[in-house]
Amino acid sequence: MAFMEMEGIIEKIKEKREFSELNDALVREKLDETLRQNPKFKEFLGRKRSEGYRKIIKLTRQKLHSAYGVFQKDKGRVMDLLDELKRTENEHEIFSIHRMLLSSVLSTKERLPFYEELYTKIFAITGWPKSILDLGCGFNPMSFPFMRLEEVDYYAYDINEEDIRILNEYFGIMGDDLNGKAKLFKFEDYTEFPKADICFLFKVLDILDKKGHKKSEELIKSLKCRWIVASFSTKTVSGKPMRHSYRGWMDRMLKRLGYEFKVLEFENEIFYVIKK
Repeated sequence: MAFMEMEGIIEKIKEKREFSELNDALVREKLDETLRQNPKFKEFLGRKRSEGYRKIIKLTRQKLHSAYGVFQKDKGRVMDLLDELKRTENEHEIFSIHRMLLSSVLSTKERLPFYEELYTKIFAITGWPKSILDLGCGFNPMSFPFMRLEEVDYYAYDINEEDIRILNEYFGIMGDDLNGKAKLFKFEDYTEFPKADICFLFKVLDILDKKGHKKSEELIKSLKCRWIVASFSTKTVSGKPMRHSYRGWMDRMLKRLGYEFKVLEFENEIFYVIKK
């Protein structure tokens, strides 16, 4: 299919504000998935006024929303909060601003009631890390005050270019205790991820795996980290409890690979703390 036709429809899909900051490669992946599932739609790619063309856009946006839409946020409010964070040295205000930042994203908002308990339990198993790799991080690096760590190298990767800019702004504000750098998240080359004491994979693997769990296994095996913490939601996007919150495939895979692990359970998320 023509390159220009694909570029044109990707641009059209991203006209919706919800997806405007997503990387083109991610949109292309969902578009390819739509076309694989509906081969007859390929003939409509260059026919912008056709019903088929509009259907391609609609179905691809639905896939994007399912995978990434729940992580969108009010960027203007976030930047205002970062400005407030720059101006204060009051510890109470710093924690209050961080709570508001974390509240702007669904996945981190859900963790607010137990963030401090979560990190206390994780680090009781892993020890205190000096370096953290956070893949598909969203705003999770902004939970740093709840980690109670000092002088940490933090490598953050995400799919959203605007979030990368926001995170680098945040890292610049936080100063010496948090030596952070955010980059665009790519799965094509696992070797690009740096070595770290611990890697966070919070709610990433369910998004990564579309058919089987080969990609998750490849990623976990490739990471140059002594510890990995992978989490899974126990609720659907609509808030209903999942019938199977445990991931049996994860247990079987880790046992087959010979990796020790412990499971931490919270109301809406479970965490596998894995020792490689």
